[in-house]
Amino acid sequence: MKERFCKALESNDLAEMRKIPKGDLHNHLPRGGNKKYIEEWAGVKIPDCPKFKDLGEMNQWNAQYIKPLFQGRLGYEKRLEAAFMQAKLDGVQLLHMSVSIGEEAVYDQSIEDLVKALKRIHQSVARDVTFVPEIAFLSYTPIDEINEKLDQYFAQNYFQSLDMFGDEFAVPSFKKVYRKAKEKGLLLKAHVGEFGSAELVKEAVEELELDQVQHGIAAAGSQSIMNWLCDHKIEE
Repeated sequence: MKERFCKALESNDLAEMRKIPKGDLHNHLPRGGNKKYIEEWAGVKIPDCPKFKDLGEMNQWNAQYIKPLFQGRLGYEKRLEAAFMQAKLDGVQLLHMSVSIGEEAVYDQSIEDLVKALKRIHQSVARDVTFVPEIAFLSYTPIDEINEKLDQYFAQNYFQSLDMFGDEFAVPSFKKVYRKAKEKGLLLKAHVGEFGSAELVKEAVEELELDQVQHGIAAAGSQSIMNWLCDHKIEE
């Protein structure tokens, strides 16, 4: 399978790459959608993505060309459909995709209704894709608000993993949040090493008892930390 994928990659054969069964372990739900599906639904032509210099440019492009197309609940659900459609098209068999705390506002603050929509759209668009729903939260969010919302999300007995994104240096502040998620049996992830150092990646894994590191590219700057992550079976 690896040889087949490498061959398709070398020849830039997208059609062949899509036929190969694969997993997507890091997908932000509102941003993982199929562009053609969105264009056909919205009746517009979305400009091709340029080469972004940084995350800020990417967010700016998204705010200009994508977000305005998706207003209200209908727009949100079309983004969900597009995300599942893209996974199915790409031959993804295992999909870890995150819902950020705050998105329940689309459903009048009802997390139960958000979960119902996720289940319905998953089954209608990509029922053969194994879906691992994930809770994500922005580290700039007040800790009391995160705790309150997480209790409501946990009550659904639906979400299987937890992820944090935003300020990587805020890691120590969220130890109790991650302990609570671990007690609930969730897979523990965090965005770290995207901007910080290799040492920060190791610190985050130890402090939050992570199972997976999202991005983690800074770890490549230290062979000893790469070896440590491998020895502790930390996925990146």
